[in-house]
Amino acid sequence: MTERSRDIRPAPTSLVRIKYRSRRLQVQPGEYLIGRSRSCHVIIDDDLVSRKHARLTLEDSRLFLSDLSSRNGVFLNGKRIGLEPRVLVNNDIFTVGSEELHVCVDDSEQSREQSAVFEGLNESCHLLLKPSGLSMPERTETTNDLDLIGAVAERALQAGHPRDAEKLLEMHLRAALLDAQGAKRTTPRIRQKAFDYGLLLAEATGRGEWFDYAIDLLCAERALCSHEQFAKLQKAAAQVPCIDVRRLKRYISILRSETRTMAGIKMVSLIDELAGQLERT
Repeated sequence: MTERSRDIRPAPTSLVRIKYRSRRLQVQPGEYLIGRSRSCHVIIDDDLVSRKHARLTLEDSRLFLSDLSSRNGVFLNGKRIGLEPRVLVNNDIFTVGSEELHVCVDDSEQSREQSAVFEGLNESCHLLLKPSGLSMPERTETTNDLDLIGAVAERALQAGHPRDAEKLLEMHLRAALLDAQGAKRTTPRIRQKAFDYGLLLAEATGRGEWFDYAIDLLCAERALCSHEQFAKLQKAAAQVPCIDVRRLKRYISILRSETRTMAGIKMVSLIDELAGQLERT
């Protein structure tokens, strides 16, 4: 949808609603702060949400969305917006933290008659929208909410915005690698997730440094990769033009010094073959 088409104003009698999970909020004219602070009109209890994260403004039957210089940004239909207000139209989806909110603009008579079943959003109210919970017992300072930020990054990738996904993930992935190389306070599940996201970014951006990142994680683990991990490495290697084969050889050297089983020796041979293929390309 073009920006010009977004400037078409709904009918003056249109109902503007925000859908969040099972809740429906009917928006009245005014300005509404969205954030983690209890002073906001719409409170989202999510660690990825800044205290004052975004602003919704309903004026002259048009709904505007603004990012209030939040740390993790505001996404509209999968793409991060700037600081300039954006006009929202029917069926838009905007993301604050890890939470999606859907826009519904409807001027049908039936919808106006049913408006009483919607919660009212006006400038005097404060509504708490509590995410239905991602269980994260393994969470530590070094994971940097990789579970939550990853969900947002995946939506950016699905929408065709790999650079936005990269900006979201980079700091968190670097922290996971530093932890794997040092204290290892994160769980194997988090490190596996970091490995997967590194290869996803390699494929989406074509940047070899993310493939190298995945290898660096394996080196830090000093453990044999699984067949599933190897298949992911092969897939990414076929799509990334520039890979540092020296890193892969360093991983092979680590495995050769520590692998004793026949299955391990076979996996080392497969990885060595992949390194050879990459050297020849």
